[in-house]
Amino acid sequence: MSGAQGGRYKGTAESTIRLQLDPADFTIKGHAPLNLPSASWEVPGCSTNTTTAPGTFEVFELDFIVLLVPLVLPADEVAVDDLRLVYNPGGHDATRAIETSTWTCPDVGTFTIPGPFWLSGYAIPHQNEMSAEGFVATEWRILGRQEYARKEWSTTGEAGAAITESGYFILYHRPEE
Repeated sequence: MSGAQGGRYKGTAESTIRLQLDPADFTIKGHAPLNLPSASWEVPGCSTNTTTAPGTFEVFELDFIVLLVPLVLPADEVAVDDLRLVYNPGGHDATRAIETSTWTCPDVGTFTIPGPFWLSGYAIPHQNEMSAEGFVATEWRILGRQEYARKEWSTTGEAGAAITESGYFILYHRPEE
């Protein structure tokens, strides 16, 4: 994410979530810490230091979209066409990853900027995936192995500056864990 004065933010977020069937409402859901192992601002002529604290990545629901066209499959198998993942990448104040950046610039001095820099850089290019339920990820590549499905993206958005965000989700099938 680049700013109007030539500043540039780079951040990496990671989360590993164990999804489980909730018998109360028959949904597959889970949550886990959202860590920001790398977060930094590059501002010409200034020194910067960015610190982070983890948030929570929540999966509200994972749906399997099955093919409606009959296929010849063994009786215990289903043909999955796509997945629908409804999630929140740490967007509520109570669950948001915290970032604080301190800048020291020769003509301005030292100042601190709190903000959800990573979340803003994620949300703006993904705004077409937002719904009342949360973010919705579809168009997965179904692999059908231990790495059951994968969704990859590289997308851009505009919010006074160009924002490019790329990443991936991987759904593993590990019933033994």
